[in-house]
Amino acid sequence: MIVVDASVVADALIDDGPVGTAARGALTSDRHWAAPAQLGVEVISVIRGKLLGRKIGPGRAQDAIEALPGLVIDEVPIFHFVFVNDEGKWAAPAIPSVLGTGPLYSQTPGPIDSATDLPTPKYSGYWRVYNVIVPANGRVFAPAGSDADMALTAAGVNVQATTIQGPEAADPTNAAKVAALVGRVALDPATCFASLAAAAARFTCPYLESQAKIESLIDKSAIVRTDVTVTCPIVSIEGIPVQP
Repeated sequence: MIVVDASVVADALIDDGPVGTAARGALTSDRHWAAPAQLGVEVISVIRGKLLGRKIGPGRAQDAIEALPGLVIDEVPIFHFVFVNDEGKWAAPAIPSVLGTGPLYSQTPGPIDSATDLPTPKYSGYWRVYNVIVPANGRVFAPAGSDADMALTAAGVNVQATTIQGPEAADPTNAAKVAALVGRVALDPATCFASLAAAAARFTCPYLESQAKIESLIDKSAIVRTDVTVTCPIVSIEGIPVQP
């Protein structure tokens, strides 16, 4: 998925030279586009400027504007978790959010490198914020004193699951495995945190750790679209920094 710029879209629509060819090539290299809601207005502004500068004629400008509604722009969610506090109000602690892979309920798979079959950082980079209201049974793995624990405390919500049962979790050699789970939201904490093996079983423990999990485990009414959009480029994936 690529985040498209208004000038590139305009060039693809109205430029018959090498600039337009390059723009069309870039846009067709990935059919999934993300863009701010005002993209159409910005593209029309570029076209108007070209028309006023007599770089294109009225007919070409009209054709480009009429083509705009046919462009499909994906709205990709970023999910922020909110909890209902003791006063019945929403609280949004500073715990990790979840990046979406495609439009809501589109079942778009995450980007995978075809050569290595490993996750890649080719996510949107431009997102629509959705609030996810976590059910009352949801718990966040937040050991005492961790950043997640302090964030939950500051937000006034008491949903910490502070320990993973069993000797493996207390073994210092497993500290990295335990640390990797901090901030995860589980809907079945009794099962998920019964042992380190259970906590690490990402495909069987009902963590809210992906768009697919959120869409399948959370009622639609509790996934709330906001008017907020943000830019959040991927800087690392699976702990590996993204190279420029």
